Formats: sequence, C-alpha cells, structure tokens
Amino acid sequence: MNEYAGGNYYFQVITIDEKHYVCPICAQDILVVTEKEIVKKIELDRRIEQKGAFYGARSVGEYLFLLPNNYPAIVRYDTKNDTIMYITDGVDICK
Repeated sequence: MNEYAGGNYYFQVITIDEKHYVCPICAQDILVVTEKEIVKKIELDRRIEQKGAFYGARSVGEYLFLLPNNYPAIVRYDTKNDTIMYITDGVDICK
C-alpha cells in the first residue's frame, strides 16, 4: 500500500498543462502524478507540526496556489519554472 493512500494527507487534484498536481491538506508537499505513478514530490518548507496545513488550492495560468489553514503563508508554485514563492504579507493565521 502506498504511504499516501490514507490519513487525509491530500484532497484535491489540479491539472495544468497535462500534469496532475495532488494538493495537500495535512501534508506539506505537492505530488505530481501520471495515471500510474508519482513522478515528483515538491517539498515545501516545514513551517508547522500540526494537521490541517491547507484548506484549498487554485490554479491561475501556470501557477498553483495553496490556500492556508494553519500554514503561515499562501504557497505559489510556478509549474513552468519549478519555483516556489511563500506569500506572507496579509496572511493572518490566528489559531
């Protein structure tokens, strides 16, 4: 059994340019998958040690945005350049 199969680590798949990005809810990484396997794991900065890091994800053009729940930043992943930006200005996580 795959280690990611249970535990509510991931919850949403977004397709950009024929690549499928499996977005986290409790995990702190993004998975890139084909129909049969995980082809890449995009690790994010480990900024929290609790569940519920994110509550949603959206795509805008070539960008994938992870929307924070307990994570202290909006994460913007550039699918063309394979770069990550952490947007903390205006993000108020009060827990």
